Amino acid sequence: MFFKTTLSFLLILLTTLAGIAGPNTRVVIDAGHGGQDKGAVWYGVRESDLNLKVAKKVEAMLKAKNIPVTMTRRNDVYVSLDQRAAIANRYKD
Repeated sequence: MFFKTTLSFLLILLTTLAGIAGPNTRVVIDAGHGGQDKGAVWYGVRESDLNLKVAKKVEAMLKAKNIPVTMTRRNDVYVSLDQRAAIANRYKD
């Protein structure tokens, strides 16, 4: 239920973003955790896996609205904080 509620909220947010996005808009999505950093684990479910799943759904929603997206990671790999910042900083105005 939480997952569906979160996605519904994101859809509303993305619809709003699509209405105000300018020609140079790019969204950088950082799924967090990954690789050796599993995040919280609850009944065998890893936070890193949930984060990536949500990030990919958000990416698909944004792309459907023709908003360019960059992901800091697309699979279960560790990306350092410095690397994440460097990825986002490539798209400064």
